[in-house]
Amino acid sequence: MMLFLLPTFAMAGRSAEDAISAADVGRKIQEALQAVGEYSAQKRDIAAAKVKDAIEALDARIERLEEQLDAKWEAMDQTSRENIRRTMKTLQEQRRRLAEWYGGLKHGSAGAWEQVKKGLLDAFESLKRTFDQAEDELEGEHMI
Repeated sequence: MMLFLLPTFAMAGRSAEDAISAADVGRKIQEALQAVGEYSAQKRDIAAAKVKDAIEALDARIERLEEQLDAKWEAMDQTSRENIRRTMKTLQEQRRRLAEWYGGLKHGSAGAWEQVKKGLLDAFESLKRTFDQAEDELEGEHMI
């Protein structure tokens, strides 16, 4: 299972408020992935509830990231703006795909359970990597 690939979002240099929120998001993702991996199709409602919690936490962190981007936008150089814009677009696309897999988890057949589990794990991993990239780009942006 890919649980070891998803450390918390907490990173050095973030404010205490961001680190707590980031750690909370990471914890919720770990719980969701563990639930998806452990539960059978018969217990999908439990797994779906944990995935929903993780998605809500991710949405809150994305919103905070967008607020930080807005606050720094005017001071960023053109290259940084293009990079972060591209990364944010990827982040939104991956978030959309995660929602699709979540829908599959809630409404899919028992026969599709393994495929849905793999899709959710892959979607969370991709989203996490892009989220980390967006945060890194925002922290290391080049000012004009």
